[in-house]
Amino acid sequence: MELVLQLPLKQEKVKPNGKERDKAELFKERLFRVVKKGMETEVYDAQGNVVKVLHMMDTQKIFRSKRTEYPAIYDFETGVLTIVKYIPLHGHSAYSILDCISRPEDIAKKAELAIAVTDHGNMFGALKFYKAMKKEGKKPIIGFEAYTSSLDYTYISKDGDTLQSICRENHVSVEDLLESNPSIILEDGSATIDEMLVSPETLTVKSGQPFLIKKANAKNHLVLLAENETGYKNLVKLTSIGQEKYTRGRPQIDWDDLRNHHEGVVALSACLAGELPRAILRGDMEQARKIIREMISIFGKENYFLEIQRHGIPEEDVLNPTLLELAKEFGLKVVATADNHFTNKEDAAAHEAHLCIGTKSKLTDPNRWIFPGTGYHIHSSTEIETLFHDLPEVLDNTLDLAERLNCEIPTGKLYMPVFPIPTPFKDQASYFEHLVRKGFGIRFAGKPQLTNHEYHERLQFEIDTIIKMKFPGYFLIVADFINYAKRNYELYDETTIKRWKDFIQKKGYDEAPLAVGPGRGSACGSLVAYCLYITDVDPIQYDLLFERFLNPDRISMPDIDTDFPDTRREEVLEYVRDLYGRESVSGIITFGTLGAKMVVRDVARVLGHEPSFGDMIAKAVPDKVEVDGKKLDLTLPNILKYDVGFQQLYQNDLAVKEVVDLAICLEGLPRNTSIHACGYIIAPSSVSDYIPQATVLNKDTKERDTVTQYTMAECEEVGLLKMDFLGLRTMGVIDRALHGANKKRKAQGQEPLDMKSLYEKSLSDLNVYKFIAQGHTAGVFQLESAGMTDLMKQLFQDIGKMEPDNPEHAKEAFERLVAGISLYRPGPMDEIPNYIRNMLDPSGIVYDTPELERILKATYNVIVYQEQVMFIVRELAGFSRGQSDTIRKAMGKKKKEIINQYEEYFLYGNEEMGIKGCQQLGVNMDLAKDIWERMKKFAEYAFNRSHAVGYATVSVMNAYLACYYPVETMTEILNSYRSNADRIKQFIGVCKSRGIQVLPPDVNTSNTDFTVEGDSIRFGFYGLKNMGTAGQLIIEERSQRGPFKSLFDFVQRMALYQKIDRRMMESLIYSGTLDGFKGTRKEKLSMIDTLLGIASAAKEMKKEGMVSLFDTEAFHPIKERILQPAPMGDIDFQTKLLKEKEYTGFYVTGHPMDQYRPILSRLNVSGLNKVHVFLEDEEEHIISEGEEIKVKRKDTETRLVGAVQELETFITRKGEQMASFEIEDETGSIKAVMFPQTYVTYSHWLKEGAVLSFGGKVTYGERGIQFIIKMVETVEELSANTEPEYIELRLSDNMKTAQKELDEITNILNDAEHSGITNHIPIHFTIGGKTYKTRKGQVIKGNWSGESIRRLELLLGKGNVLVKY
Repeated sequence: MELVLQLPLKQEKVKPNGKERDKAELFKERLFRVVKKGMETEVYDAQGNVVKVLHMMDTQKIFRSKRTEYPAIYDFETGVLTIVKYIPLHGHSAYSILDCISRPEDIAKKAELAIAVTDHGNMFGALKFYKAMKKEGKKPIIGFEAYTSSLDYTYISKDGDTLQSICRENHVSVEDLLESNPSIILEDGSATIDEMLVSPETLTVKSGQPFLIKKANAKNHLVLLAENETGYKNLVKLTSIGQEKYTRGRPQIDWDDLRNHHEGVVALSACLAGELPRAILRGDMEQARKIIREMISIFGKENYFLEIQRHGIPEEDVLNPTLLELAKEFGLKVVATADNHFTNKEDAAAHEAHLCIGTKSKLTDPNRWIFPGTGYHIHSSTEIETLFHDLPEVLDNTLDLAERLNCEIPTGKLYMPVFPIPTPFKDQASYFEHLVRKGFGIRFAGKPQLTNHEYHERLQFEIDTIIKMKFPGYFLIVADFINYAKRNYELYDETTIKRWKDFIQKKGYDEAPLAVGPGRGSACGSLVAYCLYITDVDPIQYDLLFERFLNPDRISMPDIDTDFPDTRREEVLEYVRDLYGRESVSGIITFGTLGAKMVVRDVARVLGHEPSFGDMIAKAVPDKVEVDGKKLDLTLPNILKYDVGFQQLYQNDLAVKEVVDLAICLEGLPRNTSIHACGYIIAPSSVSDYIPQATVLNKDTKERDTVTQYTMAECEEVGLLKMDFLGLRTMGVIDRALHGANKKRKAQGQEPLDMKSLYEKSLSDLNVYKFIAQGHTAGVFQLESAGMTDLMKQLFQDIGKMEPDNPEHAKEAFERLVAGISLYRPGPMDEIPNYIRNMLDPSGIVYDTPELERILKATYNVIVYQEQVMFIVRELAGFSRGQSDTIRKAMGKKKKEIINQYEEYFLYGNEEMGIKGCQQLGVNMDLAKDIWERMKKFAEYAFNRSHAVGYATVSVMNAYLACYYPVETMTEILNSYRSNADRIKQFIGVCKSRGIQVLPPDVNTSNTDFTVEGDSIRFGFYGLKNMGTAGQLIIEERSQRGPFKSLFDFVQRMALYQKIDRRMMESLIYSGTLDGFKGTRKEKLSMIDTLLGIASAAKEMKKEGMVSLFDTEAFHPIKERILQPAPMGDIDFQTKLLKEKEYTGFYVTGHPMDQYRPILSRLNVSGLNKVHVFLEDEEEHIISEGEEIKVKRKDTETRLVGAVQELETFITRKGEQMASFEIEDETGSIKAVMFPQTYVTYSHWLKEGAVLSFGGKVTYGERGIQFIIKMVETVEELSANTEPEYIELRLSDNMKTAQKELDEITNILNDAEHSGITNHIPIHFTIGGKTYKTRKGQVIKGNWSGESIRRLELLLGKGNVLVKY
């Protein structure tokens, strides 16, 4: 209830220094108490002072039960005192995903004094809610609403019951009911199990029949609340167990789980979906009493409460009186709750829309999911007091219980896994230092660094800092699994090496080392990490700073990310699980949310609009919102406030306004769960000893993986160790390409390459940079986008002037690569012209001070890296290492207060902090101010040099293999994209452009994946249509009994020992897999029935123990005649290609574009890969620590020529036709859209496989790259005015063969003329290097067409038909 007191009290919201006071501190001052003293009531403020005495009338209104004291909250502004008689104990946050819309922070603001969050089956939002409540100064009550199995019971059927109605009433599936009750008597005879499963609603059962209800997978609700820290730990265990038993769409816990983890836990009987309410509502009071007795036996009377709600649902009128009676019968207390699913009353409409999003329905759907009754918002104490005015003692019970529940979630501690320390080392610090110094000696043996003072001083500083920060254990853990992966036995003791080898043998893993990345992120700046072989980059050689990794002035956990081959990462994770215990290692959860564009689409659909309407609003959402150069969160409120175009759309269209207003309520809510791509938790014991765990569907394996219920940041906040194990596709390519390269090197008598020698060779070989400069960046890490490729050409345009044997030139080339990776980002891109200009003419560079020359020389006087800013403030103003990192961080995050403060220190120093300042160190003050402004500008965008060096190292190693071992590298790139058809198309095109032949699959040489075959690449069996596992069976048969000798041998052996059928045969023939055997594809197709029939007969004879007639020597001549196909030529070229595409997914032996390529080369039509710019690899987007970089590309008008693929037509809402399809050439493909107006004009040209010329616009949007078609031409129309000057045909040097070729050429040209082609082109004949003409001295005139060229190429070979323009 509320009382207006108007006390003469004031609350100061601002501190004397002008800063706002903490919310929790302000709330604490508002906490009052009202205490009954006889017939009066005393009101106490937060300090315990009596500030008001209320007389009898108010006292009687306040105290209506035995309770004599209530907490209260005073509003200093309005003078209203709210007396709190109720605390919500049953409610949900948005982490009851797609069921509730209350954000944890909104719950915390709405809560009066305390509140519970009890999400369905999980504690996803528990820590967020806990922190939000603490921030407000209110008490969080931690819990969750469990899904529990029931006690088994018997249901007696009633008149009119059907199988379906019984299942619905008892919340079991038909399958479970039939399994528990094998003998069911129906009113109308019997039915089969299948009939019962298919039509349970039509089958009426005999009344009075007992049905056993086994509820192992029931949906019963039970509210569980933590009374204390022990209770919290048990809730963590229970929700983790429930997730582990995830069944039929929900987590499940059973009664034994409750018995094992009940201590410190309070249980409420829950809503209508609780087991007890369900038993009461079906009239089974015996079962209801049994449930109560079981609950009391588990929790005790003091911790089991019956729960009543008043949502205006008819069933509550039956349930609530019964619960009150049962409470008296068993001596239990009753609590009142409101099952809140949204925050405020006015959020009801948004909640209904949210339910529709989750169930993919519309608000107009009559059968959509709705909550019965009303009042699912967070109720105030006054609302509940009114709702339960007749039960004041129930409200007291609720408040009493809430006051009992005092649970804190422990944070701020550190739980490090126990790393095994070998003897004789006494602790982690001593073993850590031993390994570091041993590694230093190994790394620099025989090198000048071994005795270099700078190296020793830096090493000691890092060791001391790490030990002081108590992080030796962290480095030991990371070094152990990385060196295990590298098989680096040189650094470790025999015990550790034995442990590694035993594990490898136990698991049957390859003993060869994994290709581990050289390092990423700030860790590359650590000499200790280099000595422990965690990284492979010498930080001093590249001017990398340790304090950028670990700031000695600010203790924070190190964060070392490691790149492993994507195909072998799991091996490292298995090693970690084996060492620390499987239950101690867990993946990390992530949450997909309703983003701005997604939510307006969803809401538009829910409101009944056409998809195009939602698309229209979504497209109006900008890609970013900036104010005064500061990037704001991309939220609908920010967009409405700052984007003029969106404002106008919102204001001018009421339907748009309705969608956006509703979408704002739902924006940002969690939509689904997923698994963090690389993050894992390693705990000292079971992860669920510390935090709750869940199971999430793994999209790759289709199984449920165990993850944390807390996000990565929350896991670290709780004190658990997080490690990033990145499975990098590029490292997988390097790992496998290195293996292939070493096979080749062994055959050539060369020493094998390992990662160390690859690293050394790559960085010092100028040929690699020349290779990059030529634009060969396809498949090269970080370099393959169009913009980056162009930048590489600019950066290495003078590479030819560099001396191959000059190490300084190699170092300069590598520095340019590092700079390029750092500059190709929004912001720094503006400095590229300055960098290039200074690079080409260093003589024009003027450095402001000698110190700046030392710092900026490598980047030609351009600030590129954050470390350069750190060096500048240290050199010019005397900042310490830690202070330089503080200002670097402040500038990068635009923290104006710190920047302004440190500007004073930079210019004038600070004696207390030990900073001398530029003025004291003799730097001109005007120059110092100019340098500061320059730093401030560039530091906002400057890149982490340590990260760039690590990435550039991977890039150059990748490029080295592509340069020197192109076939091996391209093979593994193709394999790395085995599930991505678009990328495979593109890289097949790259192979062709580099002269690498991609051979069709072959039954005697193909393996599952792409393989190296000489200087070519052989297609594998993976992905062939209708093959399933047949490819593996072919490989097994080939390995057991040798290569297949003939088509019949293949069919017979597969029939006898493996399996074969018509679909498999057709796939193998059409894909070209059987081309190695005698006969054309058409002829082989005609033989399928004969071959399969003979093979089947042979198989049957083998079963009977008879010798096959076909295997007898006497029958061989007859078999040869029977199996000799009738000559019938081959299927036509176009059909052959289309079938190849159908069965392999790709054009292999040719392409529909081939016949047009001479024309297109003359017209300078680029391949689609030039427009498509290689779909940028997802690995290219993660550039810096926690920073995602994507360079926005502009829409481009262009002309494309390609074959129409996957053609689909649609009818628009207006009844007009449009089309979408793929345009494909030999180098790639692009999605194309033809809108109605264009479709009407050009639809007659569109057919599957048609090669056409398209004019239009390439767009880069949220739906990826699309081509919007505006016009269409045939290639013949395109080339009408562009004929060749002549065609040169190179004939055989053998005159007899040449004469035959000439005769066939005449036939081809005559066919062209008869088909109506009249354009005559001069033809030159070359034999033995000489060109021949007719006796009259005239050049022979022939006929020109694409089909003629194709036939000439088939006759003479592609290289012998040259079209000259």
